[in-house]
Amino acid sequence: MTAVVELVHATIQIGSHAVLKDISFAIEPGEFIGVLGPNGSGKTTLMRSILGLLPPSAGHLTVFGRAPQCGNAAIGYLPQLRTVLPDLRLRGLDYIASSLHGERWGLPSLSATDRAAIEATLDAVGARDLANRALSDMSG
Repeated sequence: MTAVVELVHATIQIGSHAVLKDISFAIEPGEFIGVLGPNGSGKTTLMRSILGLLPPSAGHLTVFGRAPQCGNAAIGYLPQLRTVLPDLRLRGLDYIASSLHGERWGLPSLSATDRAAIEATLDAVGARDLANRALSDMSG
């Protein structure tokens, strides 16, 4: 079975600075992965490479067995930056639902299947109680 994401001795640079150097790992189908680290450790750079926005300068990176491509509809990405206006009552659930079909913009009309998928995901990460809170009410 092909890895969802695989890096083999990959180096990812910004300009002449190697942000990530000689990294190797694979994310297999069905795995749930978190990317954690302090500011400046390369999390965003790694995501940019996986999304096809920043090619590795050395080594090998594949996404679904192919070179990463910008705009891959098979990849969903929810950025960490939250730019919500304080009076906007957008709930966490609404924000998550808007990423369910990444090829569309705006708030979706959810089918029963979509709702069930979101609820299962929220349950899997223990976040169901947060889903109905407004994003503007959540502390960083």
